[in-house]
Amino acid sequence: MWGVSGQAETPDAFWGPRGLAVDQAGHVYVSDTGNKRIAVFDANGQFLTQFGTYGMNAGELDEPVGLAIGSNGNVFVADTWNQRVQVFTPNPDGSFSPLREWTVTGWSSQSIDNKPLIGLDGEGNLFAVSSDAYRVLEFDSTGAILRVWGDFSSGIDGFSIPAAVISDGKDGVWVSDAGNNYLLHYSLPAAGQAQTGALPAFPASSISMTFNALTNNLENPFKQAVYHLDAVSQEWIPIVPQEIASVVQGVAAPVKDVNGQWVLKGSDGQNLFTWNADMLLWVGASPASISAPASPTATK
Repeated sequence: MWGVSGQAETPDAFWGPRGLAVDQAGHVYVSDTGNKRIAVFDANGQFLTQFGTYGMNAGELDEPVGLAIGSNGNVFVADTWNQRVQVFTPNPDGSFSPLREWTVTGWSSQSIDNKPLIGLDGEGNLFAVSSDAYRVLEFDSTGAILRVWGDFSSGIDGFSIPAAVISDGKDGVWVSDAGNNYLLHYSLPAAGQAQTGALPAFPASSISMTFNALTNNLENPFKQAVYHLDAVSQEWIPIVPQEIASVVQGVAAPVKDVNGQWVLKGSDGQNLFTWNADMLLWVGASPASISAPASPTATK
């Protein structure tokens, strides 16, 4: 055991350390979150080096949390309050220099739950949790987004507080859900399968849509959310706006009918609304229809 409470007066004086990682040489990396630094020790606790200081420029940190180390020794840091992942590369003298970074807009919150941990798979892809957005993100080693999944749920079809994520070394990842007290395993598409490492194709519509990586939704040209991803990012589900959810009275979960059409059913099993994918609106069973200027929270 090593470490004392402090503000880095000595190398082993920590203030709220959170992330841990071990490299191939057995060196232990600690994200000393409150002291805005990454400290490195040998396996016996002997201090080796540190990098990072408070700030927002390259190489500087604000609330570093998750850590992961690549096979080449590069260190990935969840620089949470700077809303980015920073990658540091080792130098011959044992120091570390900033190599690249990319933005993670979902880390905007400074809540007590927003302490994202990260993990790498064998191909160098980075997985990160976004606790306040109830989702998991997958990036390639350069920061390009590959996959996004999750939404709020008290069951296994989503997350309450996704806290940590780690690759199983094969074709899946484990996610700890601190809010629901679950450990969840997800099997990811194997190499060569359709849509591997990509979002599913957008639903056909005469109205253009764009993907909002912060909310995990598809939006119309007016920035209104019209679709969200299911828990494993394999299907787009139309969002139910509050004005329709109130009419359906608590049963506002879209389901597909025998023809593959999204519908909203009443408690008696009758269709109350049908989704018009071309016009991006819910059409009532009566001649009247209610369009869908939905907010992302409408399905929560």
